[in-house]
Amino acid sequence: MSKLAETVAKVCLGTLCVAAIATSTLIVKARYDLSVATQQARLGVREADSELRTPGAHDLHAFADESDSVRSDREAAILNSLIEQEFGDLSPEEREIWSEGLRGRSPQDVREILAMRRQFEPRGIQIVDDYQFLSADSEPPRALTEDSIATANPMPAESKSLMSYSLEALQTAEQILLNNIANAGTVGFKRTQVLFSDRPYRPLPVATSADSSQPPRGAGATAVDAPGMRLGSGTTLGVTRLDLTPGELRHTKQPLDLAIQGAGFFQVSDGDRCFYTRVGAFQTDTEGYLGLLTAKQFRRLQPELRLPVTGRPVSIAPDGTVTATEDETALTNTLGQLQLATFSNGEGLQACGEGLFERASGSGEPVLKTPGSSGCGELRQGYLEGSNVILSDELAELHRLRELIQALRTLQHEPSPGAPTLHD
Repeated sequence: MSKLAETVAKVCLGTLCVAAIATSTLIVKARYDLSVATQQARLGVREADSELRTPGAHDLHAFADESDSVRSDREAAILNSLIEQEFGDLSPEEREIWSEGLRGRSPQDVREILAMRRQFEPRGIQIVDDYQFLSADSEPPRALTEDSIATANPMPAESKSLMSYSLEALQTAEQILLNNIANAGTVGFKRTQVLFSDRPYRPLPVATSADSSQPPRGAGATAVDAPGMRLGSGTTLGVTRLDLTPGELRHTKQPLDLAIQGAGFFQVSDGDRCFYTRVGAFQTDTEGYLGLLTAKQFRRLQPELRLPVTGRPVSIAPDGTVTATEDETALTNTLGQLQLATFSNGEGLQACGEGLFERASGSGEPVLKTPGSSGCGELRQGYLEGSNVILSDELAELHRLRELIQALRTLQHEPSPGAPTLHD
Protein backbone atom coordinates (compact mmCIF):
# COMPACT_ATOMS: atom_id res chain seq x y z
CA MET A 1 0.00 0.00 0.00
CA SER A 2 2.81 2.39 0.86
CA LYS A 3 4.57 1.56 -2.39
CA LEU A 4 1.36 2.31 -4.32
CA ALA A 5 1.01 5.68 -2.63
CA GLU A 6 4.63 6.53 -3.36
CA THR A 7 4.17 5.63 -7.01
CA VAL A 8 1.03 7.79 -7.30
CA ALA A 9 2.88 10.71 -5.70
CA LYS A 10 5.74 10.45 -8.20
CA VAL A 11 3.32 10.36 -11.12
CA CYS A 12 1.53 13.46 -9.89
CA LEU A 13 4.81 15.30 -9.39
CA GLY A 14 5.93 14.41 -12.91
CA THR A 15 2.66 15.65 -14.33
CA LEU A 16 3.05 18.93 -12.49
CA CYS A 17 6.57 19.36 -13.86
CA VAL A 18 5.41 18.71 -17.41
CA ALA A 19 2.61 21.24 -16.99
CA ALA A 20 5.07 23.81 -15.62
CA ILE A 21 7.45 23.31 -18.53
CA ALA A 22 4.59 23.62 -21.02
CA THR A 23 3.42 26.80 -19.35
CA SER A 24 6.92 28.27 -19.39
CA THR A 25 7.29 27.43 -23.08
CA LEU A 26 4.03 29.18 -23.89
CA ILE A 27 5.12 32.26 -21.97
CA VAL A 28 8.49 32.39 -23.74
CA LYS A 29 6.86 31.93 -27.13
CA ALA A 30 4.37 34.70 -26.41
CA ARG A 31 7.16 37.05 -25.39
CA TYR A 32 9.11 36.15 -28.51
CA ASP A 33 6.10 36.79 -30.77
CA LEU A 34 5.52 40.13 -29.05
CA SER A 35 9.18 41.09 -29.52
CA VAL A 36 9.11 40.15 -33.19
CA ALA A 37 5.91 42.14 -33.77
CA THR A 38 7.36 45.16 -31.99
CA GLN A 39 10.56 44.96 -33.99
CA GLN A 40 8.65 44.74 -37.27
CA ALA A 41 6.53 47.75 -36.31
CA ARG A 42 9.64 49.79 -35.55
CA LEU A 43 11.30 48.84 -38.80
CA GLY A 44 8.21 49.95 -40.70
CA VAL A 45 8.43 53.57 -39.48
CA ARG A 46 12.17 54.10 -39.04
CA GLU A 47 14.05 55.67 -42.02
CA ALA A 48 17.34 53.94 -41.31
CA ASP A 49 18.96 51.48 -39.00
CA SER A 50 20.52 53.67 -36.32
CA GLU A 51 22.79 50.97 -34.95
CA LEU A 52 25.59 49.37 -36.96
CA ARG A 53 25.21 45.65 -36.13
CA THR A 54 25.47 42.38 -37.97
CA PRO A 55 22.02 40.98 -38.76
CA GLY A 56 21.15 37.97 -36.62
CA ALA A 57 18.71 35.15 -37.17
CA HIS A 58 15.69 37.29 -36.30
CA ASP A 59 16.73 39.94 -38.84
CA LEU A 60 17.11 37.31 -41.56
CA HIS A 61 13.60 36.00 -40.79
CA ALA A 62 12.26 39.58 -40.95
CA PHE A 63 13.92 40.12 -44.36
CA ALA A 64 12.38 36.90 -45.64
CA ASP A 65 8.90 37.89 -44.50
CA GLU A 66 8.94 41.36 -46.00
CA SER A 67 7.89 42.07 -49.57
CA ASP A 68 10.49 43.02 -52.18
CA SER A 69 9.50 46.70 -52.30
CA VAL A 70 9.54 47.09 -48.52
CA ARG A 71 12.89 45.30 -48.29
CA SER A 72 14.34 47.53 -51.04
CA ASP A 73 13.21 50.70 -49.24
CA ARG A 74 14.58 49.40 -45.97
CA GLU A 75 17.97 48.54 -47.51
CA ALA A 76 18.15 51.97 -49.14
CA ALA A 77 17.43 53.62 -45.79
CA ILE A 78 20.11 51.52 -44.07
CA LEU A 79 22.57 52.36 -46.87
CA ASN A 80 21.91 56.09 -46.51
CA SER A 81 22.35 55.85 -42.75
CA LEU A 82 25.66 53.99 -43.09
CA ILE A 83 26.98 56.48 -45.64
CA GLU A 84 25.91 59.45 -43.50
CA GLN A 85 27.68 58.02 -40.45
CA GLU A 86 30.78 56.88 -42.32
CA PHE A 87 31.26 59.86 -44.63
CA GLY A 88 29.98 62.75 -42.55
CA ASP A 89 33.22 64.67 -43.10
CA LEU A 90 33.10 64.38 -46.90
CA SER A 91 31.52 66.82 -49.33
CA PRO A 92 28.02 66.15 -50.73
CA GLU A 93 29.55 65.30 -54.12
CA GLU A 94 31.87 62.68 -52.58
CA ARG A 95 29.01 61.15 -50.59
CA GLU A 96 26.94 60.93 -53.79
CA ILE A 97 29.79 59.04 -55.49
CA TRP A 98 29.93 56.53 -52.65
CA SER A 99 26.13 56.18 -52.72
CA GLU A 100 26.18 55.33 -56.42
CA GLY A 101 28.95 52.78 -55.89
CA LEU A 102 27.26 51.03 -52.96
CA ARG A 103 23.69 51.11 -54.26
CA GLY A 104 22.24 47.64 -54.79
CA ARG A 105 24.48 45.91 -52.28
CA SER A 106 23.20 44.24 -49.13
CA PRO A 107 23.79 45.92 -45.75
CA GLN A 108 26.22 43.17 -44.82
CA ASP A 109 28.32 43.83 -47.98
CA VAL A 110 28.23 47.56 -47.32
CA ARG A 111 29.47 47.06 -43.75
CA GLU A 112 32.33 44.87 -44.95
CA ILE A 113 33.36 47.41 -47.62
CA LEU A 114 33.32 50.24 -45.10
CA ALA A 115 35.33 48.15 -42.65
CA MET A 116 37.99 47.58 -45.32
CA ARG A 117 38.02 51.31 -46.13
CA ARG A 118 38.66 52.16 -42.47
CA GLN A 119 41.40 49.54 -42.36
CA PHE A 120 43.28 50.80 -45.41
CA GLU A 121 42.53 54.52 -45.12
CA PRO A 122 45.76 56.61 -44.99
CA ARG A 123 46.41 57.93 -41.51
CA GLY A 124 48.69 60.80 -42.53
CA ILE A 125 52.44 61.10 -42.41
CA GLN A 126 54.12 59.65 -39.38
CA ILE A 127 57.53 60.98 -38.47
CA VAL A 128 59.84 58.27 -37.19
CA ASP A 129 63.05 58.99 -35.40
CA ASP A 130 65.47 57.22 -37.70
CA TYR A 131 68.90 58.70 -37.22
CA GLN A 132 72.12 57.29 -38.61
CA PHE A 133 75.19 58.00 -36.54
CA LEU A 134 78.63 58.11 -38.05
CA SER A 135 81.53 56.40 -36.35
CA ALA A 136 84.65 58.27 -35.38
CA ASP A 137 86.54 56.75 -38.34
CA SER A 138 83.93 57.74 -40.92
CA GLU A 139 84.61 60.56 -43.39
CA PRO A 140 82.58 63.67 -42.45
CA PRO A 141 79.90 64.73 -44.94
CA ARG A 142 80.97 67.32 -47.50
CA ALA A 143 79.31 70.72 -47.06
CA LEU A 144 77.66 72.25 -50.13
CA THR A 145 78.91 75.65 -51.24
CA GLU A 146 77.44 78.14 -53.69
CA ASP A 147 80.02 77.10 -56.27
CA SER A 148 79.06 73.43 -55.95
CA ILE A 149 75.53 74.06 -57.23
CA ALA A 150 75.13 74.88 -60.92
CA THR A 151 71.82 75.80 -62.48
CA ALA A 152 71.32 74.49 -65.98
CA ASN A 153 71.03 77.22 -68.61
CA PRO A 154 70.95 80.30 -66.33
CA MET A 155 69.10 83.36 -67.66
CA PRO A 156 71.49 85.83 -69.33
CA ALA A 157 72.04 89.16 -67.61
CA GLU A 158 70.76 90.98 -70.71
CA SER A 159 67.42 89.16 -70.49
CA LYS A 160 67.06 89.97 -66.79
CA SER A 161 67.78 93.63 -67.48
CA LEU A 162 65.30 93.71 -70.37
CA MET A 163 62.47 92.30 -68.25
CA SER A 164 63.33 94.51 -65.27
CA TYR A 165 63.17 97.74 -67.32
CA SER A 166 60.01 96.61 -69.10
CA LEU A 167 58.27 95.67 -65.85
CA GLU A 168 59.10 99.05 -64.34
CA ALA A 169 57.60 100.86 -67.35
CA LEU A 170 54.45 98.72 -67.36
CA GLN A 171 53.89 99.16 -63.63
CA THR A 172 54.22 102.95 -63.96
CA ALA A 173 51.65 102.90 -66.75
CA GLU A 174 49.39 100.80 -64.53
CA GLN A 175 49.47 103.50 -61.84
CA ILE A 176 48.57 106.17 -64.40
CA LEU A 177 45.59 104.13 -65.59
CA LEU A 178 44.42 103.54 -62.02
CA ASN A 179 44.55 107.31 -61.41
CA ASN A 180 42.44 107.89 -64.53
CA ILE A 181 39.85 105.36 -63.36
CA ALA A 182 39.75 106.86 -59.85
CA ASN A 183 38.96 110.32 -61.29
CA ALA A 184 36.25 109.21 -63.70
CA GLY A 185 33.77 111.31 -61.71
CA THR A 186 36.00 114.34 -61.01
CA VAL A 187 34.85 117.68 -62.42
CA GLY A 188 37.14 119.01 -65.14
CA PHE A 189 39.55 116.07 -64.93
CA LYS A 190 41.68 115.31 -67.99
CA ARG A 191 43.01 111.82 -68.34
CA THR A 192 46.71 111.15 -68.83
CA GLN A 193 47.66 109.22 -71.92
CA VAL A 194 50.65 106.85 -71.82
CA LEU A 195 52.86 106.23 -74.84
CA PHE A 196 55.55 103.55 -74.76
CA SER A 197 58.79 103.48 -76.72
CA ASP A 198 61.41 100.81 -77.19
CA ARG A 199 64.73 101.12 -75.39
CA PRO A 200 68.02 101.62 -77.27
CA TYR A 201 69.26 98.76 -79.43
CA ARG A 202 72.71 97.22 -79.26
CA PRO A 203 74.68 95.45 -81.99
CA LEU A 204 74.42 91.68 -82.17
CA PRO A 205 77.94 90.16 -81.94
CA VAL A 206 78.70 87.06 -84.00
CA ALA A 207 81.77 84.86 -84.15
CA THR A 208 83.98 84.82 -87.27
CA SER A 209 87.36 83.38 -88.20
CA ALA A 210 90.37 84.83 -89.98
CA ASP A 211 89.51 82.83 -93.11
CA SER A 212 86.18 84.20 -94.24
CA SER A 213 85.62 81.18 -96.46
CA GLN A 214 85.41 78.87 -93.45
CA PRO A 215 82.58 78.84 -90.89
CA PRO A 216 83.47 80.42 -87.50
CA ARG A 217 84.52 77.76 -85.06
CA GLY A 218 87.25 76.87 -82.58
CA ALA A 219 89.72 79.00 -80.66
CA GLY A 220 90.61 81.15 -83.66
CA ALA A 221 87.12 82.66 -83.88
CA THR A 222 86.60 86.29 -82.89
CA ALA A 223 83.47 88.31 -82.09
CA VAL A 224 82.41 91.11 -84.42
CA ASP A 225 79.20 93.08 -84.88
CA ALA A 226 76.82 91.50 -87.35
CA PRO A 227 75.97 94.08 -90.02
CA GLY A 228 72.37 95.18 -89.80
CA MET A 229 71.55 92.96 -86.81
CA ARG A 230 70.76 94.64 -83.49
CA LEU A 231 69.03 93.48 -80.30
CA GLY A 232 66.42 95.46 -78.43
CA SER A 233 66.53 96.00 -74.67
CA GLY A 234 62.88 96.25 -73.67
CA THR A 235 60.32 99.01 -73.40
CA THR A 236 60.12 102.26 -71.49
CA LEU A 237 57.66 105.12 -71.03
CA GLY A 238 58.02 107.38 -74.03
CA VAL A 239 55.84 110.31 -73.00
CA THR A 240 52.83 111.02 -70.83
CA ARG A 241 50.54 113.70 -72.12
CA LEU A 242 47.19 115.24 -71.28
CA ASP A 243 44.18 114.15 -73.24
CA LEU A 244 42.32 117.41 -73.77
CA THR A 245 39.23 115.78 -75.22
CA PRO A 246 36.26 117.71 -73.76
CA GLY A 247 34.15 116.01 -71.12
CA GLU A 248 30.38 115.92 -70.99
CA LEU A 249 28.65 119.12 -69.78
CA ARG A 250 26.39 118.69 -66.75
CA HIS A 251 23.63 121.18 -66.00
CA THR A 252 23.86 122.37 -62.36
CA LYS A 253 21.65 125.50 -62.54
CA GLN A 254 24.18 127.32 -60.31
CA PRO A 255 24.72 130.88 -61.67
CA LEU A 256 28.46 130.89 -60.92
CA ASP A 257 29.16 127.47 -62.46
CA LEU A 258 30.90 127.84 -65.81
CA ALA A 259 31.92 125.29 -68.44
CA ILE A 260 34.14 125.84 -71.46
CA GLN A 261 32.70 124.48 -74.67
CA GLY A 262 35.82 124.21 -76.77
CA ALA A 263 39.50 125.03 -76.19
CA GLY A 264 40.92 127.12 -73.39
CA PHE A 265 41.52 127.22 -69.65
CA PHE A 266 40.42 129.40 -66.76
CA GLN A 267 43.36 131.24 -65.21
CA VAL A 268 43.49 131.48 -61.38
CA SER A 269 46.17 132.78 -59.05
CA ASP A 270 47.04 132.51 -55.35
CA GLY A 271 49.10 135.71 -55.50
CA ASP A 272 52.41 133.99 -56.26
CA ARG A 273 51.72 131.40 -58.94
CA CYS A 274 49.29 131.13 -61.81
CA PHE A 275 47.41 127.93 -62.53
CA TYR A 276 45.16 126.83 -65.36
CA THR A 277 42.05 124.72 -65.01
CA ARG A 278 38.89 123.46 -66.69
CA VAL A 279 37.06 123.34 -63.34
CA GLY A 280 34.45 126.10 -63.38
CA ALA A 281 32.82 125.69 -59.93
CA PHE A 282 33.45 129.31 -58.96
CA GLN A 283 32.57 131.09 -55.70
CA THR A 284 33.12 134.53 -54.22
CA ASP A 285 35.34 135.36 -51.26
CA THR A 286 34.48 137.74 -48.43
CA GLU A 287 35.34 140.73 -50.65
CA GLY A 288 33.18 139.53 -53.54
CA TYR A 289 35.99 138.44 -55.88
CA LEU A 290 35.22 135.50 -58.13
CA GLY A 291 37.56 132.55 -57.71
CA LEU A 292 38.07 128.82 -57.25
CA LEU A 293 38.04 127.24 -53.78
CA THR A 294 40.07 124.05 -53.51
CA ALA A 295 41.04 121.90 -50.54
CA LYS A 296 44.11 124.06 -49.89
CA GLN A 297 43.12 127.67 -50.53
CA PHE A 298 41.05 130.19 -52.49
CA ARG A 299 42.50 131.31 -55.82
CA ARG A 300 41.10 134.35 -57.59
CA LEU A 301 40.08 134.27 -61.24
CA GLN A 302 42.35 136.23 -63.58
CA PRO A 303 41.74 138.93 -64.67
CA GLU A 304 40.07 139.68 -61.33
CA LEU A 305 36.32 140.17 -61.27
CA ARG A 306 34.44 141.58 -58.28
CA LEU A 307 30.73 140.90 -58.03
CA PRO A 308 28.30 143.07 -56.05
CA VAL A 309 27.58 141.79 -52.57
CA THR A 310 23.93 142.78 -52.76
CA GLY A 311 23.00 139.36 -54.14
CA ARG A 312 21.73 140.71 -57.44
CA PRO A 313 21.43 138.05 -60.19
CA VAL A 314 24.49 137.84 -62.39
CA SER A 315 24.44 136.87 -66.05
CA ILE A 316 27.50 135.55 -67.92
CA ALA A 317 27.28 135.53 -71.70
CA PRO A 318 28.98 132.94 -73.94
CA ASP A 319 31.62 135.59 -74.84
CA GLY A 320 32.44 136.12 -71.14
CA THR A 321 30.58 139.38 -70.60
CA VAL A 322 29.39 139.59 -66.97
CA THR A 323 26.32 141.75 -66.26
CA ALA A 324 24.00 142.41 -63.32
CA THR A 325 20.52 143.95 -63.23
CA GLU A 326 19.58 146.75 -60.81
CA ASP A 327 16.49 145.92 -58.78
CA GLU A 328 15.16 149.47 -58.63
CA THR A 329 15.83 150.68 -62.17
CA ALA A 330 15.95 147.31 -63.97
CA LEU A 331 19.02 148.62 -65.74
CA THR A 332 21.73 146.18 -66.77
CA ASN A 333 25.26 147.03 -65.68
CA THR A 334 28.38 145.41 -67.14
CA LEU A 335 30.62 144.19 -64.32
CA GLY A 336 33.53 142.83 -66.32
CA GLN A 337 34.86 140.58 -69.05
CA LEU A 338 36.11 137.00 -68.52
CA GLN A 339 39.03 135.70 -70.56
CA LEU A 340 40.43 132.28 -71.30
CA ALA A 341 44.05 131.15 -71.64
CA THR A 342 45.10 129.11 -74.65
CA PHE A 343 48.39 127.32 -75.36
CA SER A 344 50.13 126.29 -78.53
CA ASN A 345 50.51 122.81 -77.02
CA GLY A 346 48.09 122.37 -74.14
CA GLU A 347 49.01 118.66 -73.91
CA GLY A 348 52.37 119.73 -72.53
CA LEU A 349 50.92 121.34 -69.36
CA GLN A 350 52.08 119.92 -66.05
CA ALA A 351 49.38 118.50 -63.76
CA CYS A 352 49.49 119.75 -60.14
CA GLY A 353 46.40 118.09 -58.65
CA GLU A 354 43.01 119.54 -57.65
CA GLY A 355 42.26 120.02 -61.34
CA LEU A 356 45.07 122.57 -61.72
CA PHE A 357 47.84 122.71 -64.32
CA GLU A 358 51.01 124.76 -64.64
CA ARG A 359 52.85 126.02 -67.67
CA ALA A 360 55.77 123.83 -68.73
CA SER A 361 58.50 124.04 -71.34
CA GLY A 362 56.51 121.88 -73.73
CA SER A 363 53.24 123.79 -73.45
CA GLY A 364 54.28 127.23 -74.73
CA GLU A 365 53.29 130.56 -73.26
CA PRO A 366 49.65 131.29 -72.32
CA VAL A 367 47.67 133.58 -74.57
CA LEU A 368 44.58 135.30 -73.09
CA LYS A 369 41.62 135.48 -75.46
CA THR A 370 37.97 136.47 -75.37
CA PRO A 371 35.69 133.41 -75.22
CA GLY A 372 34.28 132.58 -78.63
CA SER A 373 37.14 134.21 -80.54
CA SER A 374 39.37 132.35 -82.98
CA GLY A 375 40.79 129.18 -81.43
CA CYS A 376 38.93 129.67 -78.14
CA GLY A 377 35.81 128.04 -76.76
CA GLU A 378 32.64 129.67 -75.45
CA LEU A 379 31.29 129.78 -71.89
CA ARG A 380 28.13 128.02 -70.66
CA GLN A 381 26.63 129.45 -67.47
CA GLY A 382 25.06 126.97 -65.07
CA TYR A 383 27.09 124.01 -66.39
CA LEU A 384 30.18 122.08 -65.29
CA GLU A 385 32.43 119.96 -67.46
CA GLY A 386 32.77 116.34 -66.36
CA SER A 387 35.77 114.05 -66.61
CA ASN A 388 36.79 112.85 -70.06
CA VAL A 389 37.59 109.35 -68.77
CA ILE A 390 35.71 106.53 -70.52
CA LEU A 391 35.67 103.72 -67.97
CA SER A 392 35.24 100.86 -70.44
CA ASP A 393 38.32 101.94 -72.39
CA GLU A 394 40.45 102.42 -69.28
CA LEU A 395 39.46 99.04 -67.83
CA ALA A 396 40.24 97.27 -71.10
CA GLU A 397 43.66 98.91 -71.27
CA LEU A 398 44.32 98.07 -67.61
CA HIS A 399 43.46 94.42 -68.25
CA ARG A 400 45.86 94.32 -71.21
CA LEU A 401 48.66 95.89 -69.16
CA ARG A 402 48.22 93.46 -66.30
CA GLU A 403 48.40 90.52 -68.69
CA LEU A 404 51.76 91.83 -69.92
CA ILE A 405 53.00 92.35 -66.37
CA GLN A 406 51.96 88.84 -65.35
CA ALA A 407 53.67 87.35 -68.40
CA LEU A 408 56.97 89.08 -67.59
CA ARG A 409 56.78 88.08 -63.93
CA THR A 410 56.19 84.48 -64.94
CA LEU A 411 59.21 84.53 -67.22
CA GLN A 412 61.33 86.07 -64.47
CA HIS A 413 60.58 83.24 -62.04
CA GLU A 414 60.34 80.43 -64.56
CA PRO A 415 63.05 77.80 -63.92
CA SER A 416 65.55 77.26 -66.69
CA PRO A 417 65.29 73.97 -68.64
CA GLY A 418 66.95 71.11 -66.81
CA ALA A 419 67.31 70.45 -63.11
CA PRO A 420 70.12 71.91 -60.97
CA THR A 421 73.20 69.67 -60.90
CA LEU A 422 75.97 69.22 -58.32
CA HIS A 423 79.64 69.55 -59.22
CA ASP A 424 81.85 66.72 -58.08
